[in-house]
Order: sequence, then C-alpha cells, then structure tokens
Amino acid sequence: GLIIRSLDSLRDATGATVALVHHSGKDVGKGARGSNALLGAVDTELEVTGHGHRVTMKCTAQKDAEPAHPMSFELLPVADSVVAVPTAYASNQRFTAR
Repeated sequence: GLIIRSLDSLRDATGATVALVHHSGKDVGKGARGSNALLGAVDTELEVTGHGHRVTMKCTAQKDAEPAHPMSFELLPVADSVVAVPTAYASNQRFTAR
C-alpha cells in the first residue's frame, strides 16, 4: 500500500508517467514476486525478455485500453552504452559515438 500510494501521489502532483521496474523471479510462470497489490495497481504491465542483442517487449496486462502489440528491438552499441532500435529499422541505422 505505501509504495503504491506514494507513486500515485507523485504521478498526481507532477502529471508525469511513473514506471516501476520489477522482476518475475526464477519461475516466470508464477509472475512477479512479492505483494500482489502491485499487479492490482498497474495500468500497463510489460514483459521484457532478451536473447543476445535482441529484446522483445509484450503487454501482459492493460487497463481501460487495448494491449499494445509485441515489439522487438535490437541493442546497438553506442560508446559505453546501447540504443534500443526497433528491429524493423535496426538494419538500416548506423549509430556513432559522439
């Protein structure tokens, strides 16, 4: 309760989107670990999985709207980091460190 109320207060006070990152635990089929109050409070839940330089994001829960279609990204190195580029565009993009 306290975390959810605090995040709601932050959102209401600023008008900003609040994104919370959580992990599913060792058994993905069991869902997120910890309190189930978090799942009841979210408007959108996205599952991100990766293999090598490819990342897939799919909507696993959505309130009051149609869920987004799954999206794939390729992680392209830039300096000491990476840029997530939609897979459809990744082969056409070149990024250089600045």
